[in-house]
Amino acid sequence: MLSICIPIYNYDIRQLFYSLIKQKSTLTIPIEIVLADDGSDSSYKAINEEIASLADVYLKMDKNVGRAKIRNVLSDNTQYDYLLFMDCDSVIVSNTFLSDYVAQMDGKEKIVYGGVCYSDNASWNEKLRYLYGLKRECRSLEFRNAHPYQTFLSGNFLIYKKVFEKVRFDETLIAYGYEDALFSWAVYQNGIPIRHINNPLGNRLVSNKCFLKQCSTAVRNLSYMVNNGNFPQNVRLVKIYNKMKSLQIANLCAYIGYVINPLIYALLYLNVPFLSLLDAYKLNLFCRYMKS
Repeated sequence: MLSICIPIYNYDIRQLFYSLIKQKSTLTIPIEIVLADDGSDSSYKAINEEIASLADVYLKMDKNVGRAKIRNVLSDNTQYDYLLFMDCDSVIVSNTFLSDYVAQMDGKEKIVYGGVCYSDNASWNEKLRYLYGLKRECRSLEFRNAHPYQTFLSGNFLIYKKVFEKVRFDETLIAYGYEDALFSWAVYQNGIPIRHINNPLGNRLVSNKCFLKQCSTAVRNLSYMVNNGNFPQNVRLVKIYNKMKSLQIANLCAYIGYVINPLIYALLYLNVPFLSLLDAYKLNLFCRYMKS
């Protein structure tokens, strides 16, 4: 028995919802679709009102509670043993998406992650997000299973509800970024295995400007985690920062970032295709946020 959990924020979820309804109709096990609008703008609330009465559960938050807490709220409002978490801007690319996950429901305490994919028709101003997704997220199945916790993303995974209750998302995180890394770190610390399968969801591309803003917000959120002593210790950015701090050059990196990050931003915005530039941009930001 399966509960599909989807948080909604400022997105038209109708296409995804109807795709799930179609696949649900081909399966014989009980399946519920649980949706939660996390304080979307009124225009998106009006659009999604079309499917509010069709969902098994449709929750509406008075204000945005954040990507972590909304997933816990979804879990609290389910009735079945297995939870399938999906992002609202996902695209189903396989006719057997649900049945492939149902085949993994064997009663074992584990997480199953299906992966992510990207359309190759990115527009000019979406190339940075496309390149990052292609090189950093669309890993081979062999690579993902060799690095199960580091390659986990929270937009497409199946979890036994009893397991989720052990690790739940950290509700102190309100802003965007690294909440999935912190979740997978908690999963690792609890000795819960993550199995990777080839069952990806398509991910939406955003403009270079939007992606760079997301990166900045995420890095700031990561610095908040580190300063509060609750952070994913397997994140590469944290490891590099700790090494620089031990060498007493982290503050120097922060000062250099003040000077060169505007240039790096301009290059990335204009589609200079080097992820090493993005890495440097994020590291400079992180050093600055840790210093302030």
